[in-house]
Amino acid sequence: MKVKKKAKGILLIDEHPIIRDAIALTLSRDPDLQMVGWSKEPGQAIALLAKEPPDLVLMEIALNGGNGIELIKRMVAQDPQIPILVLSQHDEDLYAERSFRAGAKGFITKKSEAAEILVAIQTVLKGKHYFSSSISTKLWDKVWTGNSEKEKSPVETLTDRELQVLELIGKGTKTSAIAELLGISMKTVETYRGKLKEKFDLRDGAQLARHAVEWVSQQAK
Repeated sequence: MKVKKKAKGILLIDEHPIIRDAIALTLSRDPDLQMVGWSKEPGQAIALLAKEPPDLVLMEIALNGGNGIELIKRMVAQDPQIPILVLSQHDEDLYAERSFRAGAKGFITKKSEAAEILVAIQTVLKGKHYFSSSISTKLWDKVWTGNSEKEKSPVETLTDRELQVLELIGKGTKTSAIAELLGISMKTVETYRGKLKEKFDLRDGAQLARHAVEWVSQQAK
């Protein structure tokens, strides 16, 4: 008698129920895959990972309750073998390399077709890396050889934390709220604001706020 193969369990981390439903529908197309958990925020995700490790984590890096890049680092520190695939609304050119360096095994955008998402999941489950064809050559060249076809833009020179602060400023988050969200002091937030002004060659906080709002708006398109 042939024993039925157990489906691979997928933990989804995304704050939007509509994405949860869409991913559940996508996974239903492959009998070897099933969603075994859903989390809207980092703390809950870490708890779920510790309670019953899934076969793969599928996650967004834009999270209101925290930063996805930092969450990847935390999950890898907790379980170095956990396969993580980023499924994000964010720009692949900017975030794919950051996700990879944090410990993710792949990156795919939410603009992708369901069939490609399934291919990406199966690829990462097999222990391989997955990136779209448009970014793969550029990314691997930068990561393994250190080469870059062109000079980096100011935003590409930002650290993960500086990029996180820029995004929060662009969303209208006040300094005190940024400090609370990131678990740092207001003085440290001001230090990051100063570094952002320097890297973008901005005169004051008002210019930084306008620049951040414009950047966040561009990312949402």
